[in-house]
Amino acid sequence: MSKEFELFTNHVKPFNMEFNKIDIHVTDEAFSNFSLTDNELIQPSFDPTNILIGTYISRNKNIYQIFHDKFNEIFEKGIPINQFINEQKEIGIESLSETQLFVLCVM
Repeated sequence: MSKEFELFTNHVKPFNMEFNKIDIHVTDEAFSNFSLTDNELIQPSFDPTNILIGTYISRNKNIYQIFHDKFNEIFEKGIPINQFINEQKEIGIESLSETQLFVLCVM
């Protein structure tokens, strides 16, 4: 694990946060960086020179649905992260705690 991951985990752990559900799947399929809320598609946006950075937010139902469907397709093809970790013995750990899963999501 990286020093940054361990540092962040050690800062979050004392809060004893309880999570309803954190479900992370690992996939080798390439896809763009995007987030979905209940009704919005959110993507980072960069100009070609990388000088300007912004966020693209769409509430268009058709665009949202395309990304929602793609996310579900990719998620279902992926495997749960703890299964992935168990299959990759060189990682050197057996599973991640809920706090570690949360930190991974935030990073």
